[in-house]
Amino acid sequence: MFVVNLCYSQNKGVRAIDETEEEITVDSSNVKPKRNGFFDIFKGKPGKAAFLSLLIPGGGQAYNRKYWKVPIAIGIDLTTLYYAREYSNLYKEYDAGFKQMVSNPDYQFLNFTSSSEVKLYRDAYRRRMEYAYVYFGIGHLITILDAFVDRHLMNFDINDDLSFNHSMEKVLLASGNTFSYPTLSLKFNLNKPAKKLEDYNLITP
Repeated sequence: MFVVNLCYSQNKGVRAIDETEEEITVDSSNVKPKRNGFFDIFKGKPGKAAFLSLLIPGGGQAYNRKYWKVPIAIGIDLTTLYYAREYSNLYKEYDAGFKQMVSNPDYQFLNFTSSSEVKLYRDAYRRRMEYAYVYFGIGHLITILDAFVDRHLMNFDINDDLSFNHSMEKVLLASGNTFSYPTLSLKFNLNKPAKKLEDYNLITP
């Protein structure tokens, strides 16, 4: 009887363990992986620099303490917005004049006598206005990327194990003349010397 009870208890314990493993497996399958949202790219110091540039022209450059870049970033935004506004006002002016000349043939807009000429100028100003807004978006995006990448490079470790050199190489041509061209070289020092015992700060009793 003792042997039978022992076998029964062991089988019961094995079934309980199997059921527990099955329950754990089912529960783990229902766990959904966490997805990164749009605002996750603004985490960390590089993300904060990009976010400041997105909100304020030159804000990311000021956060990175690259103050000489701040007027450049502001100038890009202000210049493109200035031309966008100027072309928008000209487009509205010529559009109103074109509509007046179409509705009233006797109406004369500025020095134009034909509505088709006014329409050509109106369409040209509209294209320039659209291009100005596109240039504004591209320029503002460049300032955001500049702040983001610049912050990354500030934390980039450059030591003696990495070197970047440039030089001029000369090639002897068949005619006897020499031709020079620039070369760039990037070197990695993989053979680091082993540290000696005195290089470590040891605490002795």
